[in-house]
Amino acid sequence: MHDAPVTPLPVALATANTALALRTFALLQQAGREAWERRLRLLSDTEEDAVSQVGHAANTGDWQALGTWPADLLWRGTQRNLEAWRTLVQGGLASQTELAQGLREAWAQWQKSTAEALAPQGRPKDGA
Repeated sequence: MHDAPVTPLPVALATANTALALRTFALLQQAGREAWERRLRLLSDTEEDAVSQVGHAANTGDWQALGTWPADLLWRGTQRNLEAWRTLVQGGLASQTELAQGLREAWAQWQKSTAEALAPQGRPKDGA
C-alpha cells in the first residue's frame, strides 16, 4: 500500500502561511469595500440635499440661506439621517463581527495546517 506523498516541511509551512495571508487579505478587502459602500450611500443622500438647498437659495435670491447652508445642511442631515447613521454603525458592527469570525476561522485553519505539517510522519495526527 502506498502512503500519501510526503510534502517537505518548508513547503507545507509556506503553503499554510500563504493561505492565511490570502484569506486575511480577502477578509480585510471585503470589510473595507462594505464600509466604503455604506459611507457612499450616506454621503450621496447628503450631497443631493446640499445641491437642492443651494440651488433653491440661489434661484430665490435668499443670500442669507445661501450663507448658512453648510450649518443648516449638517443640522438637518444629522436629524433626518439619524436612522441612516444608525444603519451605518450597525452595518459596521456586523461587518467587524464577520471580519473577526473570518479571521478566527482562517487562524484555526492555519493552526491545523501547521500542526499537520509539523506532525511526525507515520504517526496519527489526531493522537489516536
